[in-house]
Amino acid sequence: MGGAVRDSLLGLKIKDRDWVVVSATPDEMESRRFKPVGADFPVFIHPISGEEYALARTERKISKGYHGFSFFTGDVSLEEDLRRRDFTINAMAVDREGNLIDPFNGYKDLQDRVFRHVSDSFSEDPVRILRLGRFLARFDQFSVAQETIDLCRKMVEEGEIDALVQERVWRELSRALIENVPSKFFQIMEKVGAIKILFPNMQVPQKGDYLDRGRNEGFDLIRQYCVFTSYFPDFIAPQFAVPREYREYAKSLPLLYEILKDIQLQPQQILEAITIVDGLRKPSKFLALLEVVNLLLENEGPLSHAQWAEIIKLVITVPTADLINLSPLQIKEHVQNSRLQIIQDYIDDLKA
Repeated sequence: MGGAVRDSLLGLKIKDRDWVVVSATPDEMESRRFKPVGADFPVFIHPISGEEYALARTERKISKGYHGFSFFTGDVSLEEDLRRRDFTINAMAVDREGNLIDPFNGYKDLQDRVFRHVSDSFSEDPVRILRLGRFLARFDQFSVAQETIDLCRKMVEEGEIDALVQERVWRELSRALIENVPSKFFQIMEKVGAIKILFPNMQVPQKGDYLDRGRNEGFDLIRQYCVFTSYFPDFIAPQFAVPREYREYAKSLPLLYEILKDIQLQPQQILEAITIVDGLRKPSKFLALLEVVNLLLENEGPLSHAQWAEIIKLVITVPTADLINLSPLQIKEHVQNSRLQIIQDYIDDLKA
């Protein structure tokens, strides 16, 4: 059911299969050795396959936000369960005989490459606006039905999105950043009016932007996050629930950018670029940020990625035999001069 059916019909690899069970109770599931996932949702893990089996259920909105739901798992039909799904293309199921169950014409929308909400209950969960953005970033050839855009705008106007906690925003954003075309996420957020609430004062990426190019170059999440902060520096702040390591990378990005934008083949500049982001202790951090800066500058600069890596390796291994009788201050000066000379020798070899 759900995403597995959608991906199968699109000819994509199925990552996880989810099952829905009709006319069963939690006690019956546990008696068959299914393990409950938690108290909040009627979802169980198969004792052998490890796949998720969810009891058919309906939902009722009882308060604002994505936590504000109560669930009913009594005599619920498959169609009633599918009705609570977000989009028609995610509201299809296949039975054990391989028959497609499609009460909301999801297959047609899949053929037409359209995201369309299943019912007005879509508006009860503000996370669905973020999911729409993430799906557009993944399925970048899809469009959004006008009635779904209108409903999302109404949700924003009524303050539903204000109730989202930052952990959930980061969860959806972090997934969108590493989809095929991340800029699609921000474009739909802007279109429905959510961007000014989620990311106020952000410069919205457009077609062919750096986030999309980063993905084309194989950037992972931490590098994509750094690119994102070039659009929205405020997202480095602790309240945004971003991992600490990611924030540390993003804080270092402007420092390295300022040096590299005008860098020449000068030992002092090269060493400063490495040390200003703690590149001697954390070479991988420097090299990751180097790729981000090169992307933003649209210029690799006078040294290639491999040459920077080679320089770091050389300056880390400064000879220590001559340091025994020196004071701490003299040691620092000696190491600095040795590193500068190593870099100068490397540059001379390049020019030779």
